[in-house]
Amino acid sequence: MIIQKIWIYKCGWDDIVPADIQKSFLDFVKSLSHLNKTSIPRWVSSDAAVDIQLHTFSDSSERAYGACVYVRTVDREGQVCVRLLTSKNKISPLKAATIPRLELCGALLGTRLASKVQSSLTIPINNCFYWCDSTIVLAWLSTSPSVLKQFVRNRVGEIQDVTCNQQWSYVPSKQNPADLVSRGVGADQLNVSSLWWSVKAVHLELVTDLSKEAFLAALARFTARRGKPRCIHADNSTTFVGGFNELNSFLSNNSDAIQSSMNEQGIDFKFIPPYSPHFGGLWESAVKSVKHHLRRTLGLAHLTYEEMTTCLIQIEAILNSRPLVPISSDPSDLSCLTPAHFLIGRPLLSVPHNVIDDNANISRLQRFQRVEALKQHFWRRFSNEYVCSLQQRSKWRSSRGQLQEGDLVLLKDASQPPLLWLMGRVTAIEPSSDGLARIVQVNTRKGLLRRAYQNLCLLPKN
Repeated sequence: MIIQKIWIYKCGWDDIVPADIQKSFLDFVKSLSHLNKTSIPRWVSSDAAVDIQLHTFSDSSERAYGACVYVRTVDREGQVCVRLLTSKNKISPLKAATIPRLELCGALLGTRLASKVQSSLTIPINNCFYWCDSTIVLAWLSTSPSVLKQFVRNRVGEIQDVTCNQQWSYVPSKQNPADLVSRGVGADQLNVSSLWWSVKAVHLELVTDLSKEAFLAALARFTARRGKPRCIHADNSTTFVGGFNELNSFLSNNSDAIQSSMNEQGIDFKFIPPYSPHFGGLWESAVKSVKHHLRRTLGLAHLTYEEMTTCLIQIEAILNSRPLVPISSDPSDLSCLTPAHFLIGRPLLSVPHNVIDDNANISRLQRFQRVEALKQHFWRRFSNEYVCSLQQRSKWRSSRGQLQEGDLVLLKDASQPPLLWLMGRVTAIEPSSDGLARIVQVNTRKGLLRRAYQNLCLLPKN
């Protein structure tokens, strides 16, 4: 991009470049020093992979377009591993082009990149998926090239030669890692980018007290179940600080060989400032969801350690089953991507139990039924209040985001529980005389329906 700007200014070899280009170049050089903190695993598969998929993301901006390819493997035990394989971008041409056309160029680049990856890999690929945040491009790809203009026809034809329409899906822009490829990002920002490297899930551990020994034991259990983390961001409490000091003491008192090995695979602890929980917004929001509903579910109930552990793990599964984004743009496809897909590669399912009424006498239930009743009560509160949080209304007194065509929504039905509500795509919005949305047309698996705005719940898009 910097070279392209110099070309636009028509600078000679001995000319001094403008100040804005100098600043851009110096900032770029300065950010390179952060690359020594970036590590990319060389091993991208697993020893006993039973399912291997390629996921290609594409995106564009006014300055560039690009694509990135990830490999997703699942082993015999259901463990999922997602690794970045490669990425590529190109500078947008000087001749002005519309964003949809640049998005199409990005999709073509992603298709070519994925084909090159498949021909280079020696492992069998079970499935290939392509993701794009442009609904216009997805519409072009589902159209016969013969009815399109030449620029679009040539590129759509090449994409359709190597892929099918069922392999393409929509991904929101804020969830698209290729956005970093097309818009650019500094090395320091790339190292901490949750969009590029990770997704948020919830893990709950019960401890007997708030001592450093209990924390170290919980960390050992987490490592055994989830794998060793590279970095832990923690609250600045004496429990966590004491545990960190204990680990440091362990490292310093062992042999050089063990210390060298632990330094190579050690855990980096990072603490937020004292009395500043807002610095930990990512995990504080998850903790809030647990405490808010757990306090109202348990009340004054007294549980044993085993019962409390069972209840927390079941709550963990509920939180990891929340919808993140829809998997496809097909209105008849009601499946959503959840944190569980990144943990085990599929939705979390529990053993079915009889429904226990909220009015049942808890003291007369057996102990396992009591835990099941608490879990079901938590699920009812979480599902209902989660849906209500998607349906907040500002009463037009403040400016808030409105529904847009293509949004995924739930159709509220007072006669059905939330899990049985219809899901659909907004196809048209009918504004009233004041310009505000009042009636919405939604395409569902049962056909096109008209609903009042207040009877729709917008699913998360970011």
